[in-house]
Amino acid sequence: MLNRNQPAQVGKPSNFPNSYFGGEEIPPGGWRGGEEIPPGGWRAVIDTYRSTDGTYYFKFCFYPAGDYYDVDILAMPSYGSRSSDLHLTHRLPSERGGYKICFGEPQIISDLNTAKKWAASWSELTVTYIKTGREFPNAN
Repeated sequence: MLNRNQPAQVGKPSNFPNSYFGGEEIPPGGWRGGEEIPPGGWRAVIDTYRSTDGTYYFKFCFYPAGDYYDVDILAMPSYGSRSSDLHLTHRLPSERGGYKICFGEPQIISDLNTAKKWAASWSELTVTYIKTGREFPNAN
């Protein structure tokens, strides 16, 4: 079982339990592979993203929420000494516990592929923020 308060995941998937990453290599800037949803079907999808620099992993659950997707953050690197303010980090409390990504207008996340693209962008902005302190665009 994954702990939502899990510390930063840095390094190669082989350094972590197979239950977390599924045991396969994740290319930098790529997704684990995930599960395709058939036309007319839906369900929550869990997938793992690896940052483009290859050092950080993020685990998300993509939930259909009517005409858009919520993206819950199941695991991510620690903010360390950086502020974890929800507004600053573009997060909101999730109805399912933990946090989800704040998109502003959730209706723009109308399908799973769009949700994954935005989650990847949020992940890369988070990595930049952790490493440099540079805030997200429109954080203020």
